Amino acid sequence: MLSKRLLVTVGLAAAVLVAVPVATAFGSSASPVASGPRFLAAATPLGDGFAYQGRLSEGGQPANGTYDLRFIAYDAEPGGTQVGTTETKEDVQVVNGLFTVTLNFGAGVFNGDARWLDIAVRHGNETGIFTTLSPRQPISSSPYSLYAKAAGSIAVPFSATGSTASGTDLIELTQNGTGAALSVTRATTASTNPAISATNVGSGAGLYGESTYAGGGAIGVAGQALGAQGVGGWFKGTTGLQVDGPIKVSGSNPAAFVQIATVANIAAATNCVGNCTLISNPLIDGDSTAILIITQRWTILDTDTGVYNNKSVGVWYDPDLGKWTIFNEDAAAMPPNARFNVLVIKVAAP
Repeated sequence: MLSKRLLVTVGLAAAVLVAVPVATAFGSSASPVASGPRFLAAATPLGDGFAYQGRLSEGGQPANGTYDLRFIAYDAEPGGTQVGTTETKEDVQVVNGLFTVTLNFGAGVFNGDARWLDIAVRHGNETGIFTTLSPRQPISSSPYSLYAKAAGSIAVPFSATGSTASGTDLIELTQNGTGAALSVTRATTASTNPAISATNVGSGAGLYGESTYAGGGAIGVAGQALGAQGVGGWFKGTTGLQVDGPIKVSGSNPAAFVQIATVANIAAATNCVGNCTLISNPLIDGDSTAILIITQRWTILDTDTGVYNNKSVGVWYDPDLGKWTIFNEDAAAMPPNARFNVLVIKVAAP
């Protein structure tokens, strides 16, 4: 007669685990540039199975031989409701009481709630009823690594705090495919809270997105296809982007810059009569659909040696040169060293 109790549960471990940071928050250090091995990269998707090892006794002694084992997961001990499928393992080899099986109760079983295993056994050469072992065995925390998979790799709601040295981000996502590296959508219209929130108390960025490829974007907030030209951030909504504070541009190719009229770029505007300053900027060169917002720049500071151009100005795209120009609307000569603030808005391709 088989003993109706499982003497010792030796262990319970997930066959495959996904490492999830437990002290992280969205954000960036003082430098948004990546360095070092600090990536959360996409991998082969997890299965729902895990390895279970137990000890079986028969007649008060460690069992040896071949046995059939049946496993059912419940949401309580005792009573409760079965969760997932029934797992039956036939002809399991038991040596000195020890056995190991791989169990898979299906997706969504390990969702954060407690689970117990109901285990039944019969001799491997039998086809009759199973003998249920008592009590049910509580499932320890190891298989709850599957909860991270069920919740989308990181259990939600997720909130954590971390501290890293300059040049090391708390979380970095690298997308090597054609989708977005991060897609966040708010579906509840009654809430004014953000779908994603990232705070940096240092000098860096709270949220940083970068696209290094001509197709696809780093951040797709609405989960939209980003077209042929990659973008660092994609925001879509009735209000696409709301900013509380000044907008700052930086980097080697900023969206706002100062155009200084020189003898050379006045002469280079060959379709003008000396009343234009030709803009050479890789952000807008060859792009006739760009939008340029121009303001005259003049101060009384001793450090500003610019000349104020006391004229109404306009902008136009010279198709012959493939460049934009700033011109005096009354056709007056453009004074060298006149300075203009230029803000560029790119128009997405249809």
